[in-house]
Amino acid sequence: MKLNYNIASLVDTLGLVQGIILGLLLIFINRKSEKSTIFLGLFIVGYSLDLLPTILNDINAIELYPQLIGLPVSASWLLFPLFYIYIQKVSIFSKQYTSYWVLYPGILSLIIQCIIFILPLELKLNILNSVWYQVTEFISIIYGLWIGVLAVKWINRHIAELQNQYTDTAFKELRWAKTYIVIGLFATLIFFLTDSFFEFKYQTLLFSILNVVLLYWISLRGILQTNVSSVFAISTDKVTEKKQVEKDNKISTKEDQQQLAISLESYLKKTKDFEKPDLTIVDLAEGLGVHSRKLSNTINAVYNKNFNTYINGFRIEKVKNLLDSDISNNLSIEGIGIEAGFKSKSSFYAAFKKELSCTPLQYKRKV
Repeated sequence: MKLNYNIASLVDTLGLVQGIILGLLLIFINRKSEKSTIFLGLFIVGYSLDLLPTILNDINAIELYPQLIGLPVSASWLLFPLFYIYIQKVSIFSKQYTSYWVLYPGILSLIIQCIIFILPLELKLNILNSVWYQVTEFISIIYGLWIGVLAVKWINRHIAELQNQYTDTAFKELRWAKTYIVIGLFATLIFFLTDSFFEFKYQTLLFSILNVVLLYWISLRGILQTNVSSVFAISTDKVTEKKQVEKDNKISTKEDQQQLAISLESYLKKTKDFEKPDLTIVDLAEGLGVHSRKLSNTINAVYNKNFNTYINGFRIEKVKNLLDSDISNNLSIEGIGIEAGFKSKSSFYAAFKKELSCTPLQYKRKV
């Protein structure tokens, strides 16, 4: 019997080689910059190595070299935990507790795989084909689903807190990671069901292509993704001394919050700080002489909005004024958005449509 190369195995091999290269690149980037990509790099390397048994089986290498059965490269217990920790490391809550404990089952799984791999072939096959081993494989999928849910919840918290601190959230929201988790969990379930109960034509090839596409996409996003720091951690002498923080963080009455809200609105109308594209809540807190957390809580309580939406409201009002005036004849729609403080076309259009349920161009045509 000879090795049997096919399209699916070639695609998987491409994913394996490129995934290992990209994974190592991300690990290297972690050492050379402030990007926390080491766990994403380990995730991609693990994802890639997970393709190896499939490749060996597709090309008949397992039948030719049965000693390769049970290679200890299955990362089903590790992939989503590694991705979860990566999300924690780059999120706005990166200074909080990191859930390293989610890695323990995966580490134990690799140790068990190594032990099984060195056993005599007959005993190894008995273990790998046993019911309890198949059950553990199923449990690993359930475990991955659970970790995926935890990761999505973490990202949702990250987005909510991000919008309470920043006006410019581009490349900070980790929505791409959320998209991958949903796709990954769905694909894992489909693969398990089709592999266990029914198969369809081109199944292997389709999953091979999906794996390669996801590997490239995740690697690219990981290279572009920067760590998101909480601006509440940025210190200035007048608002970060321990006693001052405790004083500013005390429970405020509704009257106090209303007064601070009035002061904030007056300050913004006077200074036009909302026109600054990189405005953060710390900038406003320093201008008002209050703690940023207190200001954030006030905006949430009085206006029932996050900081991002609140500031965008001022920007959109300026956009409306510009669109209603003759100035709009000399500026493009995107130029008007930049004048109002929006940093990008996408954030401008998204905020405008959220506020007025129409695009800036549609609004201009109504004027």
